[in-house]
Amino acid sequence: MCLFIICNSSLAQTYYISNCGTVITTPGNYYLTTNLDNTGNTSPCITINSTGSGAVLLQCQGYSISDSGTGSSIPKLLYAYNSPNAAWTGCRISYPNWSTAVSPPVGVQILNSYVVETGNSYKNIVVQGLSSTGLNLMNGDYYNSTLVLSNCNGSYVYHNSFHNFGSYSASAAIHSVGSAYATFDDNAIVGGANMAYGIQTSSMTAHVTITNNTISGIYNGSNWGNGLDDGIEVEFVDTTSHTAGDQYSINGNIISNVYDACIEFYGRFTYPTVKNNSCTNPGEDGISGYYYLSLDHLDMENNSLSVTTYTSGGPFAFIADSSSVSWGAFLTNSTISGNTMSVVAGYGYNTQSALGNYTSSYSFWTFYGNTVTNNDLGTFFYSQNSSGVTDGGLNRCTYTVPAGALVCH
Repeated sequence: MCLFIICNSSLAQTYYISNCGTVITTPGNYYLTTNLDNTGNTSPCITINSTGSGAVLLQCQGYSISDSGTGSSIPKLLYAYNSPNAAWTGCRISYPNWSTAVSPPVGVQILNSYVVETGNSYKNIVVQGLSSTGLNLMNGDYYNSTLVLSNCNGSYVYHNSFHNFGSYSASAAIHSVGSAYATFDDNAIVGGANMAYGIQTSSMTAHVTITNNTISGIYNGSNWGNGLDDGIEVEFVDTTSHTAGDQYSINGNIISNVYDACIEFYGRFTYPTVKNNSCTNPGEDGISGYYYLSLDHLDMENNSLSVTTYTSGGPFAFIADSSSVSWGAFLTNSTISGNTMSVVAGYGYNTQSALGNYTSSYSFWTFYGNTVTNNDLGTFFYSQNSSGVTDGGLNRCTYTVPAGALVCH
């Protein structure tokens, strides 16, 4: 292995890289001059470890960095750590012989660094950011690749494409773990056959913004269990002290052909906003909850739910809960306004409400302080439990409303 250590002290100088084993320790402009092959090496092809305040810019100029190994211990190819101001552009990372029988290699890893990455193309890798200062990930094309952010507070993931996952098993195309104040905007995701979520956040994260993303699965009305389970799944589960995830914004997303829900909440949330989202042909629900569901001061406005393909699923609700856990499900102090539902004929609607859970009794739901106004829910009624819900008027539906449910006109 050729080891090339760069340690020149001059700022903004120009350096050229033609070998793997490069370690960058000094600010400057770095240019790849050829395709690099890291096969057989156990260390990263290029490492950035520049602790100073100056910038490191790695320009790959369209050249590739590859490793032809097939095992599970292939090293990462780009690695940045303790580098507060690093960037790379025009890089192509490839593992051409990676076996789908093992987990994809971690092709790029960012540790305790602030990295701006733009215009890069990755294949058969996991991109993993571990940073206390955030990761900016923009304009990338991720082919059969996922992004995992762990404790990357303040990250910004913008205008990336994630696609061609095939049968690769993964939690999510984008999985944010414990990353507060993170923004995921204008990304395009086409899920694979064995991928659970388009975008997922977990580990009790607060202040998350998920906006203007286009997410599609492969559910076609008959292949339930294939493709994306949910388009967006956010988790904040604290069963000990019952704290809540604060200020989630899920707005302007276009989600289609998932076999469960377009948007799913898992846990307790305060002041979430869900606005101007489009949900088409989900197998189960538009917006739903999983265990320990609690939504307080939810602002849900101008979302659309459209089901045009007959399936055996349901209930196609805007708010639904899937399991009656001991402390129930809560919808409190919330505003639900201007939403529309359009569902193809052919279902039994006797237990299908826009607000409610899968059971016919709806007994473990707690509603209070909510206002429902100016919604058009088609053949759905609002809730079998009208206690704690104020009918704000101008709500429209064509279903014969059961006794005790909210009035619609």
